[in-house]
Amino acid sequence: MKFRDYFAIVILIVVAIAGRAMTETPVRETENPRRPDPDIFEPPAAEIPRSAGRMLPAESDNDPRLIVEVGEKTGASVGTAFSVDSSGIWVTAHHVTSDCDIVGLEKKDGKLVRALEISERSDADITIFRTRGGRPQMKIVQPQLRIGDDG
Repeated sequence: MKFRDYFAIVILIVVAIAGRAMTETPVRETENPRRPDPDIFEPPAAEIPRSAGRMLPAESDNDPRLIVEVGEKTGASVGTAFSVDSSGIWVTAHHVTSDCDIVGLEKKDGKLVRALEISERSDADITIFRTRGGRPQMKIVQPQLRIGDDG
């Protein structure tokens, strides 16, 4: 090969590397597109759509009730919990934690945080537990539900 051939190959490699470097957006190691940081999601309190339907009536004895029956577990259980206090108070469903020997949270980095105190209510399908340290509490929006609204 002649000098100009080597020179052309070097130019092509430099252009390819420079082009790739200019088009990529940097991604931090802590970012995971499959499990985004919950802090980036906040409920759009001002943007709750209003429906034209009548206001939802108050709860009555004739309203349908749901019963969650939990069978015996045969393996690990996975569910979602959300923070209600930055000191480490979390809420999840009772059917997620029932019959579990150990309850805990998996952090973004894959490390596990063990639950210290667990309070379960099977009649309400709710479990409240505490960990050392926590996350900022989840913001709650209470929209005025109307007949025909989702929710």
